[in-house]
Amino acid sequence: MSHISQTDPTKKEFNEGTRSPKFGPDASKVLVAKLIDGYLAEIARDPNLPLSKFVNLAEHITSISRPSHDGLYRAIDMYLKEHPGINKSERKRICRFMECKKLSAEACMHAVQNERLPLSVVVQVLFFE
Repeated sequence: MSHISQTDPTKKEFNEGTRSPKFGPDASKVLVAKLIDGYLAEIARDPNLPLSKFVNLAEHITSISRPSHDGLYRAIDMYLKEHPGINKSERKRICRFMECKKLSAEACMHAVQNERLPLSVVVQVLFFE
């Protein structure tokens, strides 16, 4: 490896055995979380998707891996829109993975007006807004 030029910062990082923060393990977790949230948003549109399958996927991604919960909120909103018959307890269950303090201002504005969300979630959004 001594033949690699030390003037190129990416080669220097490689030589020193360090990883760029952009491509480190934390970044990988964020990318996986975004991918899962996008997938959740897609499958949420299926009227035959049981709540248990949606919840099972959502709970596999830790909150730490999601710097923003906008993608998760979008998926939850789509699920609630497509499954209007679920009861209050099920709506609370599906929302428990979402951290309101990690929603963007736009998502917060939408959430406080969202009649599909449990009232307790709307109150949390208002608190963190």
